[in-house]
Amino acid sequence: MLCYENDWGSLQLYGGGGVWNVTECVGLELPNKVFQVVQYAEMPGQVTMQERAEARVVTLRGDCCGGRQALSEGMRILNQKGRLWIQGQGIFRQIEAYCSLFEIQKHHGEYVEFIMQFTCDDPYFGAEEPVRMAMYGRRDLVEGSFKMPCLFTSRLTTATIYNNGDVKAEPIFTIYCKSVGSGGDTQGICIENTTTGAKFMLDYTMVEGETITVDIPNRQIYSDLKTTDNNEGNLIEYISKDTYLSDLALVVGENQFTTSNYNVGSDIIIVCELKEKYLEAVM
Repeated sequence: MLCYENDWGSLQLYGGGGVWNVTECVGLELPNKVFQVVQYAEMPGQVTMQERAEARVVTLRGDCCGGRQALSEGMRILNQKGRLWIQGQGIFRQIEAYCSLFEIQKHHGEYVEFIMQFTCDDPYFGAEEPVRMAMYGRRDLVEGSFKMPCLFTSRLTTATIYNNGDVKAEPIFTIYCKSVGSGGDTQGICIENTTTGAKFMLDYTMVEGETITVDIPNRQIYSDLKTTDNNEGNLIEYISKDTYLSDLALVVGENQFTTSNYNVGSDIIIVCELKEKYLEAVM
């Protein structure tokens, strides 16, 4: 089943038996690519320098048997940007899209034939739910009775995050401060993907109860605490000069992370959220 949904509602597109029925679907396969090539005199063929996936276009043909009311309600939904999701044969895929074309081709009384086209700026499909994993924090080691001497907690500073999608994916890091320390000469948080060598350094001291979101896909870093001292929550100016958010994309497969908290005595938790991306949604 296919469905297009946004704040205005949802349009369920069936293979048969519904108000909106799809008879043909094109554009769920591999995205089209464009190539930058160089040709040399007296050399056969060409040398491909770069490649880039183009925006995805999904074209649906079908029929609507709900009369004018169904058409009117459907076009109001299609007029707004939303997401197209596909479910079947044990998989679920979704993609942000907007309807760039809707035409009624033939009228048969209450029944009409249509063609609709969706354009997806990001050509890759996402999974149903993001993957979340702890990257940094304190773990309790004692449960129930214990004998002295013993360790009550351990510190999680390394983590392995797997990108099981088909292409690179950009994560969202959430940093929560449980308590602050006694202060010191150092401050900041460093997250390093040792698999790729990319580093993220935030030169900032958190306060108790504060949450920072490092949104790599949208190139934003913001705090839920908005004051004049932290630029009303916009923390992009607190990153180091050698930090480039685009470098923090996770490669396909295993990604090893190491995290350092330079705020002496503070207790923080860092969680990574990853939406894996897929090349196709063929049913």
